[in-house]
Amino acid sequence: MDEQEPCRTPLSELVSLAGRVAVVTGAAHGVGAAIATRLVEAGARVVLADLDVTGADAVAAALCSAHDGEMVAVGGGVDVSSSTSMAALVARTVECFGRLDIWVNNAGVYPRAGLLSMTDDQWLKVLDINLNGVFYGSRAAANEMVGRSEGGVIVNVSSASAFRAPASDLAHYVASKAGVVGLTRALATELGPHGIRVLSVAPILVPTANALALLEGQGGADAVSATAARVPLRRVPQADDIARVVFFAVSGLAGMVSGSTLLVDGGQLSG
Repeated sequence: MDEQEPCRTPLSELVSLAGRVAVVTGAAHGVGAAIATRLVEAGARVVLADLDVTGADAVAAALCSAHDGEMVAVGGGVDVSSSTSMAALVARTVECFGRLDIWVNNAGVYPRAGLLSMTDDQWLKVLDINLNGVFYGSRAAANEMVGRSEGGVIVNVSSASAFRAPASDLAHYVASKAGVVGLTRALATELGPHGIRVLSVAPILVPTANALALLEGQGGADAVSATAARVPLRRVPQADDIARVVFFAVSGLAGMVSGSTLLVDGGQLSG
């Protein structure tokens, strides 16, 4: 007798996040706010975590006006470079919503500093937030997910700079984001037996308000246009482009995807 094919999951179930609980760090602005918005739209309950409580409150208020107010909570003044703060964020999430299914390590910084003038403090600050923060957040989330034995997904926001470094002044940023890619692979291997998928998303320049402020001394909007001209699709991604890829990564559509880094670069690194 032929073995029957397994039941085919309807697409509506694969894209729904109903009943799932997510945390997004760096959710007060830009890419983090866009990610939180897409996850809420898909039915997830989301904790907005950011050092900027005022900004997180504003995003939460906007989401509450468009969706059920019970779908969103604010994690408070969260410092991703503190393991204590990350553990407290997990506890806050479970207190609010009773579980944790999705963790998005999005918070990051990208100050410019040339190697010859870069101070120890500048180097360590970027590594503390961009790489240590991913480790602390992933460890805290994984402990909760493993303890509950129902699996989960961790998504780390890296950067295309991990694969092709910018011209100068970002050695600390490039090193931190390359570390995130390696950490993603290691965690996917270690956590896979617990049913936990780990992925990273690596965009090129996203013209958020913070990024444009950083580029002000390097040409601002002209720098964005110059970057777009080097992209095969002839544009740079917007925050929602990243959010949609993160949504794919945490949804049932990506149920067999783990350890991978999903490039959001419009084909730039293909050349």
